[in-house]
Amino acid sequence: MNVLVVDNDPVFLKFAENVLKKEGYNVQTTEDGLGALDALKTFPADVVFIDYVMPNIDGKTLCKILRHDERYEFLFIVILSAIAAEEWVNFNRVGADACIAKAPLNQMKDFLLETLRDPRAAARYCASGNIIGLDAVIPRGITQELLASKKHFHLLLEKMAEGILEINTDRRIVFCNPAALEIIGTIEQYLLGRPFVDIFQSGDHPMIHEVLATAATSGESIRADEPIVINEQILNVTVVPLETSANHALVILGDITRHKTIEDELTDANAFLNSILDSSHAVSIISTDLQGNILFWNRGATNIHGYSANEVVGKKTVDILYPSQAERDKVAAVVKKIREGKSTRTYESRQKTKDGRVIWMKLHLTPRFDAEGRIVGILGIGEDITESKAVYDDLQISEERYRTVVENVGVGIVIAKEGHLVFANKTIESFFGLSADELVAHPNPFDFVYPEDRDLVADRHFRRLRGEDVPEKYIFRIIDSQNTVHWVSVTSVRIDWHGSPATLNFFSDITDQKRMEAETEQLQAQLQQAQRLEALGTLAGGVAHDVNNLLMGVQGHSSLALMNTPEDDPNYMHLQAIEKFVKSGARLTNQLLGLAQSGKYDASATDMNVVLSKVADMFGRTRKELTVNIDPAEGLWPVEVAQSQFEQVLMNMFVNAWQAMGGSGTLTLRTGNLRLLEKDAKPFNLEPGNYVVISIADTGTGMDKKTQEKIFDPFFTTKDRGKERGTGLGLASAYGVVKNHGGAIHVESELNQGTTFTIYLPGIDTAADSGEQPQKTIPRATETILLIDDEEMILEVTSAILTDLGYQVMVASSGETALNMYATESAEIHLVILDMIMPDMSGGEVLGRLKEIRPDCRVLLTSGYNLDGDAQEILDRGCMGFLQKPFTVEDLSRTIRDIIDQ
Repeated sequence: MNVLVVDNDPVFLKFAENVLKKEGYNVQTTEDGLGALDALKTFPADVVFIDYVMPNIDGKTLCKILRHDERYEFLFIVILSAIAAEEWVNFNRVGADACIAKAPLNQMKDFLLETLRDPRAAARYCASGNIIGLDAVIPRGITQELLASKKHFHLLLEKMAEGILEINTDRRIVFCNPAALEIIGTIEQYLLGRPFVDIFQSGDHPMIHEVLATAATSGESIRADEPIVINEQILNVTVVPLETSANHALVILGDITRHKTIEDELTDANAFLNSILDSSHAVSIISTDLQGNILFWNRGATNIHGYSANEVVGKKTVDILYPSQAERDKVAAVVKKIREGKSTRTYESRQKTKDGRVIWMKLHLTPRFDAEGRIVGILGIGEDITESKAVYDDLQISEERYRTVVENVGVGIVIAKEGHLVFANKTIESFFGLSADELVAHPNPFDFVYPEDRDLVADRHFRRLRGEDVPEKYIFRIIDSQNTVHWVSVTSVRIDWHGSPATLNFFSDITDQKRMEAETEQLQAQLQQAQRLEALGTLAGGVAHDVNNLLMGVQGHSSLALMNTPEDDPNYMHLQAIEKFVKSGARLTNQLLGLAQSGKYDASATDMNVVLSKVADMFGRTRKELTVNIDPAEGLWPVEVAQSQFEQVLMNMFVNAWQAMGGSGTLTLRTGNLRLLEKDAKPFNLEPGNYVVISIADTGTGMDKKTQEKIFDPFFTTKDRGKERGTGLGLASAYGVVKNHGGAIHVESELNQGTTFTIYLPGIDTAADSGEQPQKTIPRATETILLIDDEEMILEVTSAILTDLGYQVMVASSGETALNMYATESAEIHLVILDMIMPDMSGGEVLGRLKEIRPDCRVLLTSGYNLDGDAQEILDRGCMGFLQKPFTVEDLSRTIRDIIDQ
């Protein structure tokens, strides 16, 4: 019969090999699960003894692999468990046929041979839950504590979304967690034992080899420079070395394709303990004199050390038990302290057995006294802790390995129990600005939760502890040690912590994500408002254009009548009134054009302190019941604006404030310089740079949020019909004018707390214009002018005005007619007055054709629109002036003279 023995204890392997070979069995041994898989490729075993706890693929995993391989369908598998007394092993579940508890070697011989002589009897005995030799071992408290602690770190590892692999010094995979299996797309029995690099594409092998080598050489965690793709998943690969200058390491596969959220697929926890060695229940009792001579040696000492009492009594313990001078010096120092302090000492020491083995003993040394109280000897009680020591060391190493993973993983992890933290990893420190120890020591961790979210978090925590069905993943706010608010996404599951329920919580900081969502919502709202204003503005601009053409007709006829009517004529006053009404109508259409954001008028470098003071003084003279305070900034930067437009903007806003204050209150006006960085300019949809800020604050009734959302909408008004009702265009046109000048307008208000409007305008380096206007006169002339307009009324009235001014006038009602006339009469025409908007041929097209006929032709552009982008583009192509309809005789005459006289 072929027998394979798999155990990481070389002493046990040698023992088993000798025993079985003496009985005629064909025996082969190996020290770990990986070696077993290799051995079975060439050794046709009938029976395999597998140590349950060992490195490089443990016994449980090895059993599962063999049972899933049809080549080993009839292989008889026996588990050797060193932890049978501390933890029951369901060996049937992992695929074993029988289980033997690891007992002292003299008993293990019988257990091994009985099982081989009758495997079926052993299988029947174990099938009902029995373990062969269990009554020969006793449970050890320290092992149970280590098992409990190890389970919690194993559970953390099993629940992580990151894939975790362990590779041995040959760079073969000896452990994988469920997440790694899911990422790689395979099952455990196919993955374990494979070379690590085989899971990657061949093109990634050089980088993987380099990362492994660097980690092994440096002894530090190394992440691959570039993400790696496995099964269409983009992964960060991090190597965490476990032994300096060796290839033994953990590999963390972090899936970064789902970096906005961390979703943990939690599965049932499986036991992961790899190594606990069995220890004898026997206790040695040895009594010596002060010189170390053995006076008494019990049977337990014989069982442990192999010497009978007859062989050792009278001899010195140091000569028999202690293998090195260091151990002898150590025991001498302990005995000296006992003699000096007359008290019991407990320590651990290495001792040797009769067969040459070196074992670890836990010794309790107590002084023996004579009748007079003098120390006459030492009584030593010892326990063989060799296997426990090995288990403890393995667990310490393993626990440190798992702790390394938990501390290096990119999410915050805390364990909470009954409203208190019992564990926090290093990553969570960055969330709260406190160390992990400070967090665990805090009496009430709910203090770190934002007040409005505390009830939700506490409710879910305690309901989860009670086993109720509550969502695993939710979002709330926390407050760090600097009182900064962070948004976090938390995945929480119920676990067992030292015998009582607790919650395992994974934290991800989503503050930036929430901030981007808020900014996106704000930008969408601004975009919707801008689109709404643009649509209404387009309609308003078209209406204003047509009305301005009508007003031009009225203006022109009234001006002609005034020019030919003496001032003492009874109709003179009525004609002046008509011009006044035309100007009022023009102001209204200008507001419509401002709403349409359809251009500036004559923009120039302007000192807004001057404009603000001028309008405030004019407003204050008519509203004496108000207190107007002005706080102008010194050294205010100039801005390039159309002064007349901004006078109207400010007047509209002053009137709006006066109405909000109900006729009395304080209006506070301030100016200032401000440099906006990109993060400050973005909420206002502005470019970073220098801005002049104008603040208009009133003490009125204020506004709620709903009203603030509509105040810049055209035709929106809060005035009742029974009172003075506005047009609803004041703030809308102000918004349009400010935006058209590259600025922004912002409102802050609360009910019964007043309102503050803030205007931002780009500052410039050019010195401000003095603003002085020349005296208006009406010079006479004799030149010839070609007047082009598709409106018959405009042609009629403007032609009459120009004729009264002394000009020779040629008229054309279309672009084609005008071009034909200019082609034959261009030498006699001193100036062309060109309408921008015509149906058959636009003003821009006509200008281009005129320039082809005569490159130096003089052209004055007119329009019912103001100086917007289209008009400015035509001006830049060679027009020498612009007049917006309706214009006065004085403005027409002076503009013509300015162009002709150039």
